[in-house]
Amino acid sequence: MDWRLFLTTFLAVFLAEMGDKTQLATMSLAASGSRWTVFGASAAALVTASALAVLGGELVARYVSPIWIRRAAGALFLVLGLVFLLRPADAAGDETNAGEANAGEANAGEANAGEANAGEASTDDASTDDASADHANADHATADPPHDPSAG
Repeated sequence: MDWRLFLTTFLAVFLAEMGDKTQLATMSLAASGSRWTVFGASAAALVTASALAVLGGELVARYVSPIWIRRAAGALFLVLGLVFLLRPADAAGDETNAGEANAGEANAGEANAGEANAGEASTDDASTDDASADHANADHATADPPHDPSAG
């Protein structure tokens, strides 16, 4: 057995799987069921995936020189790395940003309601009238809201 190849392969796969979505899914499943069943099933799945990768690599190696396989894999990793590094930030989180924009639009009504409150003092022109209006609003804010008879 080629121990150097064994250790290199073990370390590469082990480090690649740490914190991977597969590991996180396995942790989640182990928390909700028998840990030995989850361990056996996840180990069998990883062995099967590895077997397919080995068979596929062996098949490709029959037609393509191993040096070209390594070069192609390296180039693919570089291209993917550059794509993720150079992709604009707004393209990476379109769904998240859209949700935040909608939440901001919903909060615009709250801002307008605050502007409609005549008692709020402006930071630009604070006067004694504003201060007394703030005091009146503070008293109103602590009072119970009026009862709505249409609410059941």
